[in-house]
Amino acid sequence: MAKQVFSRAQYLDILNDSLRKHPGWRPGMAFVFLPPGADASQATAVGCTGPLDAIAVYSEIQRVAAELIEVRE
Repeated sequence: MAKQVFSRAQYLDILNDSLRKHPGWRPGMAFVFLPPGADASQATAVGCTGPLDAIAVYSEIQRVAAELIEVRE
């Protein structure tokens, strides 16, 4: 199955939408561009904010997204 193609900004929006719908979501949790303060054109990676014990939630969402999505400039 071909992956859907999205921009960096769209990818971040998809990750955050999925995160907010996840049963493990808590206030303060979000995916963000890295380095801190970067926008889509400056970002070198995607990181996360919130409690460190929620890393499994972030990892699950990113794993599923990687299977379904390709990011292009």
